[in-house]
Amino acid sequence: MLKTVVYTFSLVVLGITLSADAIAQSCPLLPGCLDPTFGTGGNATYQLSTSTNVPLDMVVQTDGKIVELISGNKLIRLNSDGTLDPAFGSGGVVTFVWTLTSGSSTYNGSGNAMRLQDVGGQQLIVVAGGGHLISGKKVVGAMRMSRFMPDGTVDTSFGSGGSSVISTGAATEMEIQGDGKILMLCDNGALVRTSANGSLDTGFGSGGLVNAGYLQDIAIDGNGGILVGGNITTGKGNNTKTMMAVKRYTSGGAADTAFGTAGIAAADFNTATTSLGKLAVDPFGNIVAAGQVYAPGIAQYYFAAARFTSNGLADTFFGGTGKVKFVGASGSGRGVLIQSDDGKIVLTGNLNSNYGLVRYNYDGTLDSTFG
Repeated sequence: MLKTVVYTFSLVVLGITLSADAIAQSCPLLPGCLDPTFGTGGNATYQLSTSTNVPLDMVVQTDGKIVELISGNKLIRLNSDGTLDPAFGSGGVVTFVWTLTSGSSTYNGSGNAMRLQDVGGQQLIVVAGGGHLISGKKVVGAMRMSRFMPDGTVDTSFGSGGSSVISTGAATEMEIQGDGKILMLCDNGALVRTSANGSLDTGFGSGGLVNAGYLQDIAIDGNGGILVGGNITTGKGNNTKTMMAVKRYTSGGAADTAFGTAGIAAADFNTATTSLGKLAVDPFGNIVAAGQVYAPGIAQYYFAAARFTSNGLADTFFGGTGKVKFVGASGSGRGVLIQSDDGKIVLTGNLNSNYGLVRYNYDGTLDSTFG
């Protein structure tokens, strides 16, 4: 999934062979318009191999440089103007290999998520995903992480020789706590925490793992609480419906039953199919869950978002009910970004078969000044 960053009121959209053609802009240099100082007309496009290069995750360093995780286990770093940074890896590109060889067979792992970790004042790059390990006489899937130095070289002080492999599902989402500990959500519903150096944090949950059950995203709130987002299904037969849902865990990995209703905050959009994509916490401590809803009558998806208070209750100041959906065009919502100064919410995803963004004011009204 292509991620975006709202950055000093400019929009940075990084595309690697998948970047959409820019629609002619009638509002240059205004919020929501392509930034002509970035790349070519606001797009930076690089082909790294003959195969399709899919952007998986992106982070922006404090110096404005952009690091992108690409399918095929590649990292690239761009300067703030969209040019490749020759000081990173080989000409701006790092390729890492996650293989395990057992007998005559080779098993390949892949990175899925990436975050920056402050270590001694340096911004190190942590990549998490899926790898393999040997269990008895079998090779089984596992979670794998690696850490890279600012110049793209492997940080051999992390884990064992630069990597850490833990027996659980593949990591799909990652966040790093203020103390440097690393949180990962895995494709088997496990929430995993390691120390800053990649060793399993056995003081978290049960031996370092919590069975969260939700699969979509994680976030950390202002008090260090761990938010996990996913979907819940209620009802039977024709009355079955799916809702966005969020759980919260304490920093020790215990379920917070005082959050929401019996430990769950849920958003009912009164439709059979609702899917949570991403979570975010706004500057005021509110929790935003974003994704999409499906309108079966016209067979279309729409962007949707729900906002909860820090206690997991519907924030009715947002859209009047705590929920909004953008029905101006068909689209599958994927991500959410919160502007740090005013709490405005930017939803990202597919809009009318193109890459699109929708911005809401803090009260849940559409921001007519955007785009």
